Amino acid sequence: IFLRTDIYDQLQFFDKDKLRGDEEPILWSKEALSELVLARAKASTRNHQMSPTGFWSEYFPSKVNGVPTADFVLLQTLMRPRDIIQLCNLCVDITRREGHISVKDKHVTQAVDVYSSWKLNDLIGEYRINYPFLSDLLIIFSNTSYVIQRKRFKDVFAKVRPALEERYS
Repeated sequence: IFLRTDIYDQLQFFDKDKLRGDEEPILWSKEALSELVLARAKASTRNHQMSPTGFWSEYFPSKVNGVPTADFVLLQTLMRPRDIIQLCNLCVDITRREGHISVKDKHVTQAVDVYSSWKLNDLIGEYRINYPFLSDLLIIFSNTSYVIQRKRFKDVFAKVRPALEERYS
């Protein structure tokens, strides 16, 4: 059985402690995720001789926003296998829709926008019961940098707080 650690940690059942010796955590490093993507690429292209360098140079641009593409793609994910696979597949899908063979940097940035939207919706859905106001609260962060000054946050939050309190007691 494979479970994400955060889910497994929340499970409560009799004698859970007795299973500790049988647990095997899988820790995904940057290198392991890169190997996973390469293995998937080899299987889908049927090119079993492909090297990591060959994959990223033949099918993807060498850099996106000045960062090596492999690093850029990994930085956009939560370092989970399905995330990087989803993002790489999305890059390829966008590329094919535009009639290209190899992914260009614009395809990667377009894919990141779509992928980010997916992840935001997943987050809102996952926490909908405990935090029904989350989607309304996240509007504060729309069209801003991922870093927001505390004063700016307080000012914007002060504007939306009355509406949030009225809607969500």
